[in-house]
Amino acid sequence: FEVTGKTASGVILLATVESGLVLKRKIRIASPAGDMVISTRLANPFERPLHGCLRAHLEIDLGSPARDWRAWFLRRGQWEPVTNGPHGPGGVWHEADVPDGWFYWSDKTGRGVQQRWNRSEVGTIYLGGIGAEPTVLTLDLAHGRYDEPISSRAAQTMTHSFGWREKAPA
Repeated sequence: FEVTGKTASGVILLATVESGLVLKRKIRIASPAGDMVISTRLANPFERPLHGCLRAHLEIDLGSPARDWRAWFLRRGQWEPVTNGPHGPGGVWHEADVPDGWFYWSDKTGRGVQQRWNRSEVGTIYLGGIGAEPTVLTLDLAHGRYDEPISSRAAQTMTHSFGWREKAPA
């Protein structure tokens, strides 16, 4: 990335990916607590369609193993518990099954992370851990399930926010 703008509370990054698509990302601190808002645009500057799939990938260290985490999905403005598998909460969800956000919590550390997004911009989500890093949570958002043509001079966009929390959903 090249830094193309910065302020006391944010930065604008620009990169051209291998296919020629242009990735512009704005990251800003949105609250005194340090909540972040990230807006990304994957644009096709060419006269012909190019395939692409905008994705956001976060890795957050919750300080305890995945089996100790609890998770909730945000649906219709309400937090709903997610059922844990043998290694903690995780999985892949597509299209209509994608919620409006998620919340991960570690009882051991008394700390959690919340992430929310514009549902119309996210078609697939992945939640899970990293085997080599057992306390790291992987949060992936994708514009769709697969790469798709981005028309000439068109773009895929995604805005999401995340922040640490000191209290789990009720």
